[in-house]
Amino acid sequence: MLKIDFEKLIGRELTQNQFECIDRVYAYYPADLDMEDTADLWAMGGFGIFKDLQPTADRAMALVKRKNDLEKQIMNTVEEINALTERYDCDA
Repeated sequence: MLKIDFEKLIGRELTQNQFECIDRVYAYYPADLDMEDTADLWAMGGFGIFKDLQPTADRAMALVKRKNDLEKQIMNTVEEINALTERYDCDA
């Protein structure tokens, strides 16, 4: 989500810190929010609602990063196994 697009949608300017918090909730909150949903949240509670939702979004972001790191480790391990088994493949 771009800051300028969201500001147009809600009809006001945001500080960079406000936008970063809102964008984190938009991107990582488990409810799968689109930009219109995010604007509706703004209309209901302003910045305060995003401060309340941010800890959950931060936890979800950390879990996504952890998942991605683990998937990368699995891919690297599979590549290592494949390289090792290729050394002993009689058809190679």
